Amino acid sequence: MPFRFRTLGVLLVFVLPSITFGKDLELKLRWPDLPKSLEGQKVRIFQRDQQATSGILTRIEPNGLMLEGRSGPATIAQDTVARIETKTKAVRRRSRIIGTAIGTGPGIIVLSFALTYQHNEVGSNSGAIVGSAVGAAAGATVLGYLAGRSSDSDKTVVQILQSSN
Repeated sequence: MPFRFRTLGVLLVFVLPSITFGKDLELKLRWPDLPKSLEGQKVRIFQRDQQATSGILTRIEPNGLMLEGRSGPATIAQDTVARIETKTKAVRRRSRIIGTAIGTGPGIIVLSFALTYQHNEVGSNSGAIVGSAVGAAAGATVLGYLAGRSSDSDKTVVQILQSSN
């Protein structure tokens, strides 16, 4: 039995963190070096005064960003932009499968202990313990799936460097 717990511990410590985070890319660029590939993407723009604006980036111009937001088109001046963030959803199922499997593992172990207890100790509370174990197993499976799904998104952060004149 201790071997199973060690194996589970190793999986939780080393594998789960690797799948719960998508690829994060952080760039530090000057305004003229902003990639045109940002155009057409959903972005979140953080200004120097900590205000955030979200929408579809329609154009990168020399003096600002053209953004199509909920309230319509908007222009954000170049000197106020601190960083631009994009978050893309990748079509990967590997992370979801691994996350679900890792979440299911502890649930199965807890459920097996509860069923063994119910088999050995027939009493009034054994049914409640098994019910709780089933709930914990289902919850762990769902949490594993959600952790895997969250890793399916890749985040790009572009820090805007001040141009030295």
